[in-house]
Amino acid sequence: MTGVPGGSIGLGFVLLSNRANPMPSTRIAALNLFEHLRRAGLEPVVCHEPATPTERPALSLDPQELRRSGIQCIVFQKVHGQQALMLARRLREAGLATIYLVCDLVDAEMADATDATIVVTDLLRSLYPAALQPRVHVVHDGIERPDLLRAAVRPDRGSRTRPLRSVLVSSARLRHLPQLKWPPNWLNVHVVGRYCPGEASEAPLGALRVLLNPPQPREVWINCLAFALSPGIRRIPWGPESVYDELLRADIALIPSTIDNRMEPPLFPLPPWLTKSDNRLTLAMSAALPVVATPIPAYARLVESGRNGYLAQSRAEWLDALTRLRDPDHRHELGLAARATVMAPFSIEHQARRFIDVVRSVLPNPDRAPLRGARSLQP
Repeated sequence: MTGVPGGSIGLGFVLLSNRANPMPSTRIAALNLFEHLRRAGLEPVVCHEPATPTERPALSLDPQELRRSGIQCIVFQKVHGQQALMLARRLREAGLATIYLVCDLVDAEMADATDATIVVTDLLRSLYPAALQPRVHVVHDGIERPDLLRAAVRPDRGSRTRPLRSVLVSSARLRHLPQLKWPPNWLNVHVVGRYCPGEASEAPLGALRVLLNPPQPREVWINCLAFALSPGIRRIPWGPESVYDELLRADIALIPSTIDNRMEPPLFPLPPWLTKSDNRLTLAMSAALPVVATPIPAYARLVESGRNGYLAQSRAEWLDALTRLRDPDHRHELGLAARATVMAPFSIEHQARRFIDVVRSVLPNPDRAPLRGARSLQP
């Protein structure tokens, strides 16, 4: 841990993963903001980073040592659990401000133990207890590559012999296509996920695994088998560069999510589809790709079907949307509208200012240490 330069406000980070090999959430929610924080007079200091990612780390930070080093606020990046709670309470007693920076869960204990909580969607904010919501703020994931723009639109409709190319970016190792199930014969699907190198060529072996260890119920088994055997599906090992390479080569982006019918409270434990961020959506839209997505809350607020993308739930709706996107002019128009929708409000600069607003709200002596270039974005 390094000291804080004179004239700057020290902002300490307890990270989910280390800087040498960061998880996407660490990179997007924290590391990408560091330069913007410095410009505003905040000096980001990494106080803890684990050798391997963990949401419940062992923490032994000394609040008094942090104060002596010039740190005035600690940010817990997706870190929680008993040790994080204990540290947050000790920091509060020592007069240090604290922020809980989280993306995909609701943790009322951490929100109560810290001075502010940052979430990535308005829905997540609404799921916190009413008494805590004034201290819960929304900062969206900023677009990492605003320069990324797909090449010219293919001037054809795709065919069995020369299919259009779609991309599906996932943080998981998908074994089936939610909702769509399998693609039409004029469309290839490149799934970028947590696959091992060479797994793309193991379709027969993948099918054998499904047959020997069939998932339940039967419909899931059929969908997994179709995924393993489909000649139109290719599995790509996830990596920062492979994601962008596939986006640039794609004609269409697919963002399906497995959802259930739990739409009314109580919703605990929270289903994963309910807490997803809009990052995968804004990633594709910023690249001017026409998108077909499941209407989960994070996506439904941004996509207007037929204008800047499509929302689809049943297989019939997915096929209808994809069929409409066979028209190259329609793909071009929707792609441009998609990019225009997200570029300004989801820029890293805009989200960094929102983050700085939250820091300003919790600093113990904000008047004595004003932030440079940090005008409030609050309405």
